[in-house]
Amino acid sequence: MAQQTSFQYASVLAFPTQVAPTSVPAGQVYVYYDGTKFHAIDSTLSDVIIAGSGGAVTSVFGRTGAVAATSGDYSVAQVTGAAPLASPTFTGTVSAAAITASGLITASAKLGVNATPTATQDVSITSLANGNDIVRIMRNTDTAPTGNAIRVQKADGVTDLFVVDKNGILTKIAGFTTAGNGIAIIDGLPAPATFSAAAGVTNLLAAASNPSGGGRFLITYHVQLTVPATTSSTLGGTNGFQVSYTSLDGSVAIANIKPTYTMQAASLSANTTSTFFSGDITVAAAGGTAITYICDYTSAGATPMSYVVRTSCQFIG
Repeated sequence: MAQQTSFQYASVLAFPTQVAPTSVPAGQVYVYYDGTKFHAIDSTLSDVIIAGSGGAVTSVFGRTGAVAATSGDYSVAQVTGAAPLASPTFTGTVSAAAITASGLITASAKLGVNATPTATQDVSITSLANGNDIVRIMRNTDTAPTGNAIRVQKADGVTDLFVVDKNGILTKIAGFTTAGNGIAIIDGLPAPATFSAAAGVTNLLAAASNPSGGGRFLITYHVQLTVPATTSSTLGGTNGFQVSYTSLDGSVAIANIKPTYTMQAASLSANTTSTFFSGDITVAAAGGTAITYICDYTSAGATPMSYVVRTSCQFIG
């Protein structure tokens, strides 16, 4: 039987502090205290910790053995910089590839998206790439949509200053309520057209660009002589500028209406570059139909008279 040796001390802390031996005889185990832990060393100098003095950890979160961290070990309050899932409050800079929220998100400070707001900006957004939509607003439904897409109000939270409804109609601007479609929309703005002969049927508004319900359109036109004829010319010829369309009421073809006009020269036959005439006309056209014009022409001589036609077609409700 191996020899056993025992010692008695008033407490563990009274046990003398020793250092690890450099050798241990075969068949013996040397036990020593390093001031914190007790060690057992055999002749192979294999060091095994057999106990620790006051404060030694015997379990972690109620688990013993090789304890691995698991969900629920710590509360949010115990983790530096963490924020609760419900009503989180962040400090410093928060970085995330994407943030998804199904509830209310509020901010009491400045907000920047790919930008840093200046001292006079509350919200600043810089597009991530050319061609991107900076802001996109989508309706919940296209079936009888109600409500507004954009609303700017006074500080009282009641008085509207600028409102765009979910049909894209500007219903309020600078505090004034608009009517009909809100503002005049330029549906047709053809590029200036140059002619050296009578202008054939030309679109003021293509059928595909005409709102499905049709309505009233304000047509403006300006016809200017740019190159005089060698001998003589009459800007607008005999019949002048004429408009054709399909009526909103009854879908009747209305052809070659000649609007009243104003002219600059004493005569449209002055044959000078200061010769022009202009005017406007309001028509009520059916939806999905074209509004067109023609312009008459008279010229004599080797060099024909040339002229430019500029037009616009505004939907006014």
